[in-house]
Amino acid sequence: MFLARLLVNALALLAVFFLVWGIHGNDVLVAAIVMAVILALVNAFIRPIVILLTLPVSIVTFGVFTLFINAALFYLAAVVVNVHIDFWRGVLGWLVFAIISSALNQLAIVEG
Repeated sequence: MFLARLLVNALALLAVFFLVWGIHGNDVLVAAIVMAVILALVNAFIRPIVILLTLPVSIVTFGVFTLFINAALFYLAAVVVNVHIDFWRGVLGWLVFAIISSALNQLAIVEG
């Protein structure tokens, strides 16, 4: 199950690299696979802590601040993998990634 979701996320990241202008790295395929692994680790370990620490701001903004948290974590993963990106391209990249990943997960019927 984990490997299927990782493959779907890597495919979604490949689509982001080709669709969003301004996001590029040296070796796109390797960068997508490594970034998918890093995103899985970030979402498993760092994201819950950040969400908990920023809970008051998220409540005041009715959850809109969570969008920026997700985009910042996407940007952090991109920087770790050495993908050249600015923050606002990271926001757009995360939105495209979320849409494509969700659609591919539904098509692949990845449960979890």
